[in-house]
Amino acid sequence: MPSTDADGKSSPFGPDGTVNDTDPWYFFAYNDRWQKWGVIRGTSSSGTITLDANPKEIFVHHKAGAGGFGGSSYIDSVLLLHGRDTSAEWRLAAGLTL
Repeated sequence: MPSTDADGKSSPFGPDGTVNDTDPWYFFAYNDRWQKWGVIRGTSSSGTITLDANPKEIFVHHKAGAGGFGGSSYIDSVLLLHGRDTSAEWRLAAGLTL
């Protein structure tokens, strides 16, 4: 994720060069085992952050073990799927599919 601004409001060609409250925010979402589940974009307006309906990225981890809950094998940390929204630029809201 970029560490500089990404709103591109002053230029149709990309970031305006200033980090400010109009830049999108990115949040990591975790499951109950503290494995990264996804990245969700949010926008700020008047000090309130609104999250997008769809994630920018999702991660699906392997669930090993007899009960399917993990915790009993090294493979629990294996990432099975990494999906990224490619329908829009990173600074824009995600589309409906990854």
